Amino acid sequence: GESESLKSQVVCKLLSPILRSKYPAITVEEQEISVQLQILCLAILDAIFIFILSSEKSSSWEDVKKVLCDSLIFNKATKTCQIISQSYNDTNVFFIHEAAAIFVQKATENHVLNSKFILVKPDNIDGKRNQNSLILLDRDVFAESSLQDITQSVVDSLDGIFITAGDLLAVTAQD
Repeated sequence: GESESLKSQVVCKLLSPILRSKYPAITVEEQEISVQLQILCLAILDAIFIFILSSEKSSSWEDVKKVLCDSLIFNKATKTCQIISQSYNDTNVFFIHEAAAIFVQKATENHVLNSKFILVKPDNIDGKRNQNSLILLDRDVFAESSLQDITQSVVDSLDGIFITAGDLLAVTAQD
């Protein structure tokens, strides 16, 4: 499954600096310490989780952690595809933001989802940050042959706004 591709890594090596070129509101100093600030925020979140779990006497931390990991990490893409295919059959356009690269594979493997929707994805899927923009278009409404990716034209019109791979996906489609 999805968990087979996971390997042991030092967490702080997974974090990237938050760049002023992408977020102009941050200061140079904030950019310089952005990884440390992200680690601090994660530590605060962990402290909140530990506080909540220590208040809950009916389950052990290991049981809760396993349930959370199974739901939110290991099987997230598969479960998201199941939810979309079961609950959004009447949707013509479905925007998915900050999707992991594995979502594309899982959406393609989900027969119900794949038969109902055209999966529109950027040419340059970002598998490191795993923050990709995707679009699902109803096959009964939109002609797949009419799809035209206009992402680069939109990016060019943004006049210097920093966009990284996967941040934006823009297409035209005919019904």
